[in-house]
Amino acid sequence: MVIASAIGSGAVTASRRSCATDICFIKATAFVKRYGSYGVFFARFLPGLRFMAGPLAGCTGMEYSRFFAANLTGGIIYAPVCVAIGYLLGRGFGNSLQRLESIIGKVEHYALALLGLSAVIIGVWRWFGSRKFPTSNGKN
Repeated sequence: MVIASAIGSGAVTASRRSCATDICFIKATAFVKRYGSYGVFFARFLPGLRFMAGPLAGCTGMEYSRFFAANLTGGIIYAPVCVAIGYLLGRGFGNSLQRLESIIGKVEHYALALLGLSAVIIGVWRWFGSRKFPTSNGKN
């Protein structure tokens, strides 16, 4: 953010390159301008905007202290929420996931064997295809 505010238009250009489209960049900039520090806070929870919040906040001229407070608060809340969601999903679906893992584990061995066999067949096919065998008229 400090770098983005210091170099100004260069940061805008770099931020713009990291967006998929110009419309994406315009929407992300408008989001940070419109919501200010709340935008930085909620950007933490929006995939794609999370990594853009700092450069965009700097480009739009947000004060560093406001950015830092919003980003820190968002990070402090974001991490435990994600861990809790993962824990609850693992706890709720744990038995089902273990059964699925045992089934997939068995299929994985067959798929790996099939992949290896396919590689051997393709290798032998290419080896025989690259060899020149004498023809009946004596020419190679």
